[in-house]
Amino acid sequence: MLKKNRVVVALLVWFSFIFLFMNFFQGFSILNWLAKMQIIPALLSVNLFVLIFWLMVTWLWGRIYCSLACPLGISQDIFSHLRKGKKSFNYEPANNKLRYVILIAYIASLSLGIHAVFTLLSPYAIFARFAANVVNPLSVILTRLLVGGGMVSNFAFMHLDKLTVEFFSYGLLSLSLSVIIMLVILVVAHLKGRWYCNNICPVGTLLGLISFRSRQRIFIEVDKCVKCGNCERKCKASCIDSSNYTVDNSRCIVCFNCLDGCPKEAIHFGKLKK
Repeated sequence: MLKKNRVVVALLVWFSFIFLFMNFFQGFSILNWLAKMQIIPALLSVNLFVLIFWLMVTWLWGRIYCSLACPLGISQDIFSHLRKGKKSFNYEPANNKLRYVILIAYIASLSLGIHAVFTLLSPYAIFARFAANVVNPLSVILTRLLVGGGMVSNFAFMHLDKLTVEFFSYGLLSLSLSVIIMLVILVVAHLKGRWYCNNICPVGTLLGLISFRSRQRIFIEVDKCVKCGNCERKCKASCIDSSNYTVDNSRCIVCFNCLDGCPKEAIHFGKLKK
């Protein structure tokens, strides 16, 4: 039930973000709050309410932001799901050196005002750039076909932070860059699950510093576990080591896939039993 509810909410959020960038939904301003709830735009605009909200959510329930609210993360899950029936996932030790170096570089770029670095790495900027350069133009074409031509409104950036907007531009370079980056991330997601989120994404790394000690988390009940490895094979974050009964909750995105895969009900989401 937890997984089904999570999937329903995630899909509603993802489609809402797609609608947000479509030309004929630009006047539907109620969707704008979704962008304002993204962590990096909130950080750039110093929206303390949103930042404190997500920090508290992460402390209570882990990196649920990554599986419910991040449009780039949800896009990866969709592509990752296409590997159904193919090779399963396997546990991989955390590459802490890589992800913490990237996080430090990201924070430094923010401090120094190097816009290109953090817009290239920011998960929302990556998704928004792709949507603005691909989804929006396609919706403009569709709108013109439906209304029989005429002028239509231009790209709507009212829901994006100023620094992100400055990086957007019309033209082949912007289009190529947005498509290439998105395609690379989605192909990696298809092959390796949430590899980008747990090795490159600065938001994921930052939330992981809190989620590894979250109040509610995924854990394995050793007395019930038979080491079948089903939970590990279903973990797209590659953070479950079934042979050692451990879950790296700094990388777990709380997708609940592992709960459905356990024949002995040995893996749980809740307060860790001592």
